[in-house]
Formats: sequence, structure tokens, C-alpha cells
Amino acid sequence: MASYKAKIDYRETLVRRQDALQAMVKEDLLAKEKAAAAAPQGANAVTPLNPAVVDELKKTADLIERERTWFDPMMADVRSTEDRFAAEGQLIDKAGQALAAWAKSHAELKRALQENRKPNFREVIETALELRQLYEEVRKK
Repeated sequence: MASYKAKIDYRETLVRRQDALQAMVKEDLLAKEKAAAAAPQGANAVTPLNPAVVDELKKTADLIERERTWFDPMMADVRSTEDRFAAEGQLIDKAGQALAAWAKSHAELKRALQENRKPNFREVIETALELRQLYEEVRKK
């Protein structure tokens, strides 16, 4: 079975081909409009579009439509995975910040004890609770 990357590359190739064919049809139409405008009045300057290009454009559009059966669900999975990674990255960032705050509060606690000051236990407890909450979030996932 083809890898996700191979499938995505195939789909992107189809879409690029469709875009190129549509551009060809558009250029053909513009050229025909110019020719019609330059033709003497009453002359029939309208010629049909290149049937090979139109046929290939239809076939490519059909292929893209058939690919939707696997492509759309696969891309939904990819987006879901990317969203999960982003959320987990944010959680890791928060945990790093909480650990830094915890280390800072412990350093302040040590300094207060060394200087015979009343330590701020509330800050230590708050950072510990924040770390515990982050730990619980990670465990849930």
C-alpha cells in the first residue's frame, strides 16, 4: 500500500495538472475572444476548444473526485494529528514554564531560609499545584 506521502504527492500532481489544463483552456478562450473581436463583423470566428485538452481536463477532474474517498479522510487524520501535536507542544511549553517557576520558587525559599526571612510557601504550593494539573492533563492523553 502506498504511503501517505506518495498518496499526497499523487493528489498534488493531479491538482497541478488540473490547474495547468484549466490555464490552457483559459488561454484558448482568450485567444478565441481576441480572434473573434478582430474578425470582420458577421464572420463566424468562433472555433471549438481543443477537444484533447477538454477531455484530459474532464478525466483529471474525475480522478480527483474519485480520490476524495481516501484523500479527504486521510487529510482529516493528518489535520487531527497536527492539532494533537500542536496541543501537546503547548502542554510541554507550559510544563517547562511551570518547572522554571517551581525552581525559582524553591530558590527563593532557600534564600529566605538562609537570610532568616519568612519563606513564601504559597508560591511553592501554587507552582506545585500547577505542575500537578499539567501532569494530570498529560496522563489523560
